[in-house]
Amino acid sequence: MTQTKHLNLTRIHPSNFTWQLWCGGTLLDLGVLHNREEFILAKKNTLRKYAIGYCKAESLACRPKKDCFAVMFQKNSIIFWTHLSSEEMEIFK
Repeated sequence: MTQTKHLNLTRIHPSNFTWQLWCGGTLLDLGVLHNREEFILAKKNTLRKYAIGYCKAESLACRPKKDCFAVMFQKNSIIFWTHLSSEEMEIFK
C-alpha cells in the first residue's frame, strides 16, 4: 500500500469499496450535514480524524465516478465510504 504525500492516507484497493460499506454510514455520522464544500471545510479536522483510506472513484466496481475520490471512514464500529469531488478532496487536504 502507498500513502499520498498530502493526505497521509493509505491508498486502498478499489475492491474494498463495497456496496455494503457504501450503505454502512454517511458523512452525517461525522457531523457533516451536507456533502458540500463549506461543510467539508468546517469539518475537515473531523473528517481527517476518521478517514482511513481512499482511491480514485473512477476505478471502483461499485458506484464509479469520474473526477472523484472514494474515501473510507471509520468511527467506532461504523465503517463506510463516500465520494468526494476533486474540489472537495482539495479542501479536505
